[in-house]
Amino acid sequence: MEYLSYCVLYGRSRGILSYDRSITQKGGYFMANPELLIRSIIGDARSCVRPLDCAAEIIGDLFFARHIPLEDIHAKQVYPLVAERLGLTTSAASRRVQRLAHICWDNMREKDLVLPYIGQPLKYCPDACRLVGYLVVYAHLQMPFFAAIEKDPSLL
Repeated sequence: MEYLSYCVLYGRSRGILSYDRSITQKGGYFMANPELLIRSIIGDARSCVRPLDCAAEIIGDLFFARHIPLEDIHAKQVYPLVAERLGLTTSAASRRVQRLAHICWDNMREKDLVLPYIGQPLKYCPDACRLVGYLVVYAHLQMPFFAAIEKDPSLL
């Protein structure tokens, strides 16, 4: 089993392991660390971005490893897995992910990062899973989601 798969399956993302993930290659894509991107947006003042990081790992696995289009990834697939990893109820996990996603969106708008990270100006905050998916694509491919699908339509 590849090291990244181990991290995704067993939720290893603290300490040195999170930095090891940033240099692992899987399926032709360099798997960057979405947690670093999320922390750069939210800032270090928020100590617990773990629910959003877990959601990013799961969405990254669904999108890149299992080739499920971002439009077909729904909260009902993601939140139970986040809850299982964090030892929470599904509703508590969904509240935490949504809260952190809204904080992330607000900071992105405040810092004018929506266009650089997503690739299109959006009026409204996308749902949490979609926003996390956009950030995962940026973290992994180093290009905004809409630029990535324009360049490689097979990502859809």
